[in-house]
Amino acid sequence: MFGSGDILPSYLAWELVTAVIYVLFLVVSMLFLFLVLHKVRVERRERKKNTLIEEYRLILKGYLDRDGKLDLRLPRSPLEFDALSDVCIELMREKRYADEKIKEVLLITKTVDYYRDMSASTSWLKRFYAIEKLGFFKLRDLRDYYREILSTEERPEVKAKVIWALSMISDRESLQVIVKGLSEGPLLSSKFNEFIFSNVIESLREVGEEAAYLELLDKIMNDTSVNDVIKRDMIEAAGTAGLTESVPLMIKYFNQYREKTPMRVACIRAIGKIGSSSGCGVIKEGLRSEDWLQRVTAAKVAHNCPDRETAELLKPLLYDEHYYVRINAAKSLARMGPRGEEILRTEAGSEDRFVRDTIRYILQEGRPVNG
Repeated sequence: MFGSGDILPSYLAWELVTAVIYVLFLVVSMLFLFLVLHKVRVERRERKKNTLIEEYRLILKGYLDRDGKLDLRLPRSPLEFDALSDVCIELMREKRYADEKIKEVLLITKTVDYYRDMSASTSWLKRFYAIEKLGFFKLRDLRDYYREILSTEERPEVKAKVIWALSMISDRESLQVIVKGLSEGPLLSSKFNEFIFSNVIESLREVGEEAAYLELLDKIMNDTSVNDVIKRDMIEAAGTAGLTESVPLMIKYFNQYREKTPMRVACIRAIGKIGSSSGCGVIKEGLRSEDWLQRVTAAKVAHNCPDRETAELLKPLLYDEHYYVRINAAKSLARMGPRGEEILRTEAGSEDRFVRDTIRYILQEGRPVNG
């Protein structure tokens, strides 16, 4: 007779626990075996791929060096296509051989066709991988194909990869498509956008069409359908790419967006990266700003305008309420040569301990590190 609190007889409970333990042991053993087999398979595949890469590299370098007949068996398996594409991408990055010759190999071996077919897969991961490969090939003939994909693709990860691929071979029409695609979102990180637009500028430079970037940047200034984040990132990219011709537009944006600190900061930073003296008016206005973000950004790049007015504007910033403004003002003064050093030596005896210690450290160390 069981007690009122018993649910199962003790012998049945023991058998149940034992059965559960056996089942769990079997499941864990099967999972372990699966992991071991998977590891062996992956390592074997990687060794085979590395062997193929070495083989293709030797054949392609011989072909490109001699400019003779391509003695290469056409790839048939996914592994062979991956190995051949990796070697071609590597050779293109080396810049030792003409890209056009390598692209011919990709076309002759049907590698481009293989990844184009994969880019139509129902699996978004396969589409993503295929577009990434095609993007590295930098085939300008694929512009229309990328634009077609953007008009139908729904997966945001794949759309972002297509935009990246298009940025590598951009032209006037593609630039507008890229801006539209990024504006329609979802919004990606500013670093990604800046990277995309830097690629665009470089690809436009290759064909002498940098003016297309400037024209669009000017055109969208008052276009509310284009997110301000995109405009800001385009300005940042122009600075990163050293597009000197964009400075007048940065000044124009700076004056128009008086109430939007992120945009003004982007303009100051970009002008500083380019190092153009024609943008010194923007930097000086940034030094006078009541917004500390504008002051700190301007203080970082103020050494690009080594005139007396800029030095005098930096002097009171040594006592700014924000640490980063102070330190960057001191660094810029040190980079301005005798005029800036004169101010630093004058303030080295300041009653403000932070100012005093910072200046002494900078003067002892010489030219400060970038910061």
